[in-house]
Amino acid sequence: MNDLTTNGKKPDLIPEDEGLVELNGFPIHWQKFGNGPMIVLLIPGALGTAKSDFYKQLTGKTAFDFNRYTFIAVELPGWGKSRPPKRPYGIDVYDTDVKCCMQLMDHLNYHSYSVLGWSDGAKVAILLAILQPSKIQSVAASGIYVYGDSKNILPFLKTQKIETWDKTMRQHYEDVYGPELLQQLWDNHCNWCRDIHATIMAVHAAKPELKDLKFAIHNDLMNGLGRIRCPVLIIHGDKDPLIPMDQPLYCQERIANCTLRRFPNASHNVHQTHTEEFRQLIDQFFEDSGDFY
Repeated sequence: MNDLTTNGKKPDLIPEDEGLVELNGFPIHWQKFGNGPMIVLLIPGALGTAKSDFYKQLTGKTAFDFNRYTFIAVELPGWGKSRPPKRPYGIDVYDTDVKCCMQLMDHLNYHSYSVLGWSDGAKVAILLAILQPSKIQSVAASGIYVYGDSKNILPFLKTQKIETWDKTMRQHYEDVYGPELLQQLWDNHCNWCRDIHATIMAVHAAKPELKDLKFAIHNDLMNGLGRIRCPVLIIHGDKDPLIPMDQPLYCQERIANCTLRRFPNASHNVHQTHTEEFRQLIDQFFEDSGDFY
Protein backbone atom coordinates (compact mmCIF):
# COMPACT_ATOMS: atom_id res chain seq x y z
CA MET A 1 0.00 0.00 0.00
CA ASN A 2 1.48 3.34 -1.05
CA ASP A 3 1.38 6.24 1.39
CA LEU A 4 0.89 8.70 -1.48
CA THR A 5 -2.18 9.60 -3.48
CA THR A 6 -2.09 9.96 -7.25
CA ASN A 7 -1.14 13.64 -7.02
CA GLY A 8 1.97 12.79 -4.97
CA LYS A 9 0.67 14.07 -1.64
CA LYS A 10 -0.10 12.13 1.48
CA PRO A 11 -3.79 11.57 2.16
CA ASP A 12 -5.10 13.41 5.16
CA LEU A 13 -4.66 11.82 8.55
CA ILE A 14 -8.13 11.93 10.06
CA PRO A 15 -8.33 11.67 13.87
CA GLU A 16 -11.38 10.28 15.60
CA ASP A 17 -11.40 13.34 17.82
CA GLU A 18 -9.25 16.42 18.39
CA GLY A 19 -9.27 19.70 20.24
CA LEU A 20 -7.47 22.63 21.79
CA VAL A 21 -7.20 23.16 25.52
CA GLU A 22 -5.57 26.13 27.24
CA LEU A 23 -2.75 24.89 29.46
CA ASN A 24 0.06 26.94 31.00
CA GLY A 25 -0.60 29.80 28.60
CA PHE A 26 -0.59 27.62 25.47
CA PRO A 27 -3.45 26.36 23.28
CA ILE A 28 -2.41 22.70 23.38
CA HIS A 29 -3.62 20.82 20.30
CA TRP A 30 -4.31 17.11 20.58
CA GLN A 31 -5.67 14.37 18.35
CA LYS A 32 -7.12 10.97 19.18
CA PHE A 33 -6.57 7.84 17.07
CA GLY A 34 -8.15 4.49 17.94
CA ASN A 35 -10.49 3.22 20.62
CA GLY A 36 -8.54 0.36 22.16
CA PRO A 37 -7.95 -0.32 25.86
CA MET A 38 -4.22 0.48 25.72
CA ILE A 39 -3.93 4.24 26.24
CA VAL A 40 -0.74 5.75 24.78
CA LEU A 41 0.35 9.38 24.85
CA LEU A 42 2.17 9.95 21.54
CA ILE A 43 4.80 12.72 21.66
CA PRO A 44 6.45 13.95 18.44
CA GLY A 45 9.90 15.50 18.23
CA ALA A 46 10.88 19.14 17.77
CA LEU A 47 8.50 20.90 15.34
CA GLY A 48 6.45 17.73 15.20
CA THR A 49 2.82 16.77 14.82
CA ALA A 50 1.15 13.39 14.50
CA LYS A 51 1.16 13.66 10.70
CA SER A 52 4.73 14.92 10.31
CA ASP A 53 6.31 12.43 12.72
CA PHE A 54 4.04 9.41 13.13
CA TYR A 55 2.14 9.18 9.85
CA LYS A 56 3.19 5.59 9.18
CA GLN A 57 2.22 4.55 12.71
CA LEU A 58 -1.28 5.97 12.31
CA THR A 59 -2.35 4.98 8.80
CA GLY A 60 -1.65 2.40 6.11
CA LYS A 61 -0.39 -1.16 6.36
CA THR A 62 2.18 -0.37 9.06
CA ALA A 63 -0.31 1.37 11.36
CA PHE A 64 -0.93 0.20 14.89
CA ASP A 65 -4.14 -1.70 15.64
CA PHE A 66 -6.71 0.91 16.66
CA ASN A 67 -8.84 -1.80 18.26
CA ARG A 68 -5.96 -2.40 20.65
CA TYR A 69 -4.74 1.17 21.18
CA THR A 70 -6.04 4.63 21.88
CA PHE A 71 -3.37 7.15 20.92
CA ILE A 72 -3.48 10.72 22.15
CA ALA A 73 -1.08 12.68 19.94
CA VAL A 74 0.00 15.99 21.45
CA GLU A 75 1.65 18.98 19.82
CA LEU A 76 4.08 20.42 22.35
CA PRO A 77 4.05 24.13 23.27
CA GLY A 78 5.18 26.27 20.35
CA TRP A 79 4.85 23.51 17.74
CA GLY A 80 2.04 22.73 15.30
CA LYS A 81 -1.21 24.35 16.36
CA SER A 82 -0.05 24.70 19.98
CA ARG A 83 0.95 28.31 19.33
CA PRO A 84 1.18 31.22 19.75
CA PRO A 85 2.94 32.08 22.00
CA LYS A 86 6.43 31.07 20.92
CA ARG A 87 8.13 28.07 22.43
CA PRO A 88 9.57 29.15 25.82
CA TYR A 89 13.22 28.27 25.35
CA GLY A 90 15.23 28.31 28.53
CA ILE A 91 16.13 26.15 31.47
CA ASP A 92 12.51 25.11 32.08
CA VAL A 93 11.41 24.44 28.49
CA TYR A 94 10.92 20.71 29.13
CA ASP A 95 9.14 21.41 32.41
CA THR A 96 6.55 23.30 30.37
CA ASP A 97 6.23 20.34 27.99
CA VAL A 98 5.79 17.87 30.83
CA LYS A 99 3.24 20.00 32.66
CA CYS A 100 1.19 20.42 29.51
CA CYS A 101 1.24 16.67 28.82
CA MET A 102 0.27 15.81 32.39
CA GLN A 103 -2.56 18.31 32.43
CA LEU A 104 -3.78 17.32 28.97
CA MET A 105 -4.17 13.67 29.98
CA ASP A 106 -5.92 14.69 33.20
CA HIS A 107 -8.20 16.96 31.17
CA LEU A 108 -9.06 14.04 28.87
CA ASN A 109 -9.66 11.84 31.94
CA TYR A 110 -6.78 9.45 31.31
CA HIS A 111 -5.11 8.83 34.65
CA SER A 112 -3.04 5.76 33.79
CA TYR A 113 -1.30 5.41 30.44
CA SER A 114 1.85 4.57 28.52
CA VAL A 115 4.00 6.94 26.49
CA LEU A 116 5.72 6.72 23.11
CA GLY A 117 8.07 9.60 22.29
CA TRP A 118 10.59 10.36 19.56
CA SER A 119 13.60 12.72 19.72
CA ASP A 120 12.55 15.76 21.78
CA GLY A 121 9.41 13.80 22.58
CA ALA A 122 11.59 11.00 23.98
CA LYS A 123 12.94 13.45 26.57
CA VAL A 124 9.44 14.40 27.63
CA ALA A 125 8.39 10.74 27.75
CA ILE A 126 11.24 9.86 30.11
CA LEU A 127 10.55 12.92 32.28
CA LEU A 128 6.92 11.86 32.62
CA ALA A 129 8.07 8.48 33.93
CA ILE A 130 10.31 10.22 36.48
CA LEU A 131 7.81 12.83 37.60
CA GLN A 132 4.53 10.85 37.37
CA PRO A 133 5.47 7.33 38.50
CA SER A 134 1.96 6.52 39.72
CA LYS A 135 0.41 7.26 36.31
CA ILE A 136 2.91 6.06 33.71
CA GLN A 137 2.63 2.35 32.95
CA SER A 138 5.48 2.07 30.43
CA VAL A 139 7.63 4.26 28.18
CA ALA A 140 9.08 3.71 24.72
CA ALA A 141 11.63 6.39 23.83
CA SER A 142 13.33 6.58 20.43
CA GLY A 143 16.30 8.85 19.72
CA ILE A 144 16.89 9.91 23.34
CA TYR A 145 19.34 12.69 24.26
CA VAL A 146 19.94 13.61 27.91
CA TYR A 147 23.16 15.62 28.20
CA GLY A 148 25.38 17.90 26.20
CA ASP A 149 29.16 18.01 26.02
CA SER A 150 31.76 19.86 23.98
CA LYS A 151 31.10 17.81 20.85
CA ASN A 152 27.68 16.25 20.76
CA ILE A 153 25.69 19.47 20.21
CA LEU A 154 27.63 20.38 17.08
CA PRO A 155 25.72 17.97 14.76
CA PHE A 156 22.46 19.72 15.67
CA LEU A 157 23.92 23.08 14.72
CA LYS A 158 24.83 21.76 11.27
CA THR A 159 21.12 21.23 10.57
CA GLN A 160 20.18 24.91 10.94
CA LYS A 161 19.71 25.62 7.24
CA ILE A 162 16.62 23.64 6.30
CA GLU A 163 17.67 23.39 2.64
CA THR A 164 20.33 20.90 3.80
CA TRP A 165 17.67 18.52 5.14
CA ASP A 166 16.52 15.40 3.37
CA LYS A 167 13.90 16.65 0.90
CA THR A 168 11.18 14.26 2.04
CA MET A 169 11.78 15.00 5.71
CA ARG A 170 11.72 18.74 5.07
CA GLN A 171 8.45 18.45 3.18
CA HIS A 172 6.79 16.85 6.22
CA TYR A 173 7.38 20.05 8.18
CA GLU A 174 6.89 22.51 5.34
CA ASP A 175 3.40 21.04 4.98
CA VAL A 176 2.74 22.21 8.54
CA TYR A 177 4.52 25.58 8.63
CA GLY A 178 5.58 26.61 5.14
CA PRO A 179 9.29 27.13 4.34
CA GLU A 180 9.71 30.61 5.86
CA LEU A 181 8.12 29.89 9.24
CA LEU A 182 9.81 26.50 9.40
CA GLN A 183 13.21 28.17 9.04
CA GLN A 184 12.34 30.73 11.72
CA LEU A 185 11.23 28.09 14.19
CA TRP A 186 14.28 25.92 13.52
CA ASP A 187 16.54 28.94 13.90
CA ASN A 188 15.08 29.44 17.38
CA HIS A 189 15.72 25.81 18.27
CA CYS A 190 19.28 25.78 16.92
CA ASN A 191 20.09 29.08 18.61
CA TRP A 192 19.04 27.57 21.94
CA CYS A 193 21.34 24.60 21.26
CA ARG A 194 24.11 27.04 20.38
CA ASP A 195 23.65 28.84 23.70
CA ILE A 196 24.00 25.54 25.57
CA HIS A 197 27.17 24.72 23.64
CA ALA A 198 28.58 28.18 24.38
CA THR A 199 27.93 27.69 28.09
CA ILE A 200 29.79 24.37 28.07
CA MET A 201 32.75 25.84 26.20
CA ALA A 202 32.90 28.81 28.57
CA VAL A 203 33.16 26.43 31.53
CA HIS A 204 35.90 24.50 29.74
CA ALA A 205 37.84 27.71 29.09
CA ALA A 206 37.58 28.79 32.74
CA LYS A 207 38.25 25.35 34.19
CA PRO A 208 40.14 23.06 31.79
CA GLU A 209 40.01 20.26 34.35
CA LEU A 210 36.25 20.04 33.59
CA LYS A 211 36.80 19.19 29.93
CA ASP A 212 34.68 16.06 30.34
CA LEU A 213 31.77 18.02 31.79
CA LYS A 214 28.32 16.71 30.96
CA PHE A 215 25.72 19.47 30.82
CA ALA A 216 22.25 18.35 31.93
CA ILE A 217 19.59 19.30 29.38
CA HIS A 218 17.22 18.87 32.33
CA ASN A 219 18.43 17.94 35.81
CA ASP A 220 15.88 15.15 36.32
CA LEU A 221 16.50 13.79 32.83
CA MET A 222 20.18 13.31 33.56
CA ASN A 223 20.16 12.63 37.29
CA GLY A 224 16.71 11.21 38.01
CA LEU A 225 16.67 8.11 35.81
CA GLY A 226 17.05 5.85 38.84
CA ARG A 227 13.63 6.98 40.08
CA ILE A 228 11.78 5.43 37.15
CA ARG A 229 9.57 2.51 38.23
CA CYS A 230 7.90 1.43 35.01
CA PRO A 231 9.38 -0.63 32.16
CA VAL A 232 11.28 1.45 29.62
CA LEU A 233 12.24 0.61 26.04
CA ILE A 234 15.03 2.71 24.52
CA ILE A 235 15.28 2.55 20.73
CA HIS A 236 18.31 3.83 18.87
CA GLY A 237 19.71 3.78 15.35
CA ASP A 238 23.44 3.02 15.31
CA LYS A 239 23.89 5.37 12.35
CA ASP A 240 22.15 8.31 14.05
CA PRO A 241 24.19 11.36 12.96
CA LEU A 242 22.73 13.55 15.71
CA ILE A 243 22.86 11.42 18.84
CA PRO A 244 25.83 9.17 19.72
CA MET A 245 25.42 5.78 21.35
CA ASP A 246 26.60 7.01 24.75
CA GLN A 247 23.22 8.67 25.27
CA PRO A 248 20.98 5.55 25.16
CA LEU A 249 23.68 3.58 27.02
CA TYR A 250 23.65 6.22 29.76
CA CYS A 251 19.90 5.68 30.15
CA GLN A 252 20.11 1.90 30.02
CA GLU A 253 22.70 1.83 32.82
CA ARG A 254 20.59 3.97 35.15
CA ILE A 255 17.01 2.81 34.58
CA ALA A 256 16.24 -0.31 36.58
CA ASN A 257 13.81 -1.95 34.16
CA CYS A 258 15.21 -0.86 30.81
CA THR A 259 15.70 -2.58 27.47
CA LEU A 260 17.86 -1.04 24.76
CA ARG A 261 16.98 -2.08 21.21
CA ARG A 262 19.55 -1.01 18.64
CA PHE A 263 18.95 -0.84 14.89
CA PRO A 264 22.41 -1.26 13.27
CA ASN A 265 21.47 0.24 9.91
CA ALA A 266 19.06 2.95 11.08
CA SER A 267 19.47 6.67 11.56
CA HIS A 268 17.62 9.05 13.90
CA ASN A 269 14.17 8.24 12.51
CA VAL A 270 14.03 4.49 13.11
CA HIS A 271 10.23 4.47 13.17
CA GLN A 272 10.03 5.98 9.70
CA THR A 273 12.61 3.76 7.98
CA HIS A 274 12.13 0.44 9.80
CA THR A 275 8.41 0.89 10.32
CA GLU A 276 7.16 -2.70 10.41
CA GLU A 277 9.93 -3.85 12.74
CA PHE A 278 9.33 -0.80 14.90
CA ARG A 279 5.61 -1.56 15.22
CA GLN A 280 6.23 -5.20 16.13
CA LEU A 281 8.79 -4.13 18.71
CA ILE A 282 6.43 -1.62 20.32
CA ASP A 283 3.53 -4.07 20.25
CA GLN A 284 5.57 -6.70 22.07
CA PHE A 285 6.98 -4.21 24.56
CA PHE A 286 3.59 -2.86 25.55
CA GLU A 287 2.18 -6.39 25.78
CA ASP A 288 5.04 -7.54 28.01
CA SER A 289 4.81 -4.39 30.12
CA GLY A 290 1.20 -5.21 30.95
CA ASP A 291 2.46 -8.15 33.00
CA PHE A 292 4.61 -5.82 35.12
CA TYR A 293 1.66 -4.54 37.14
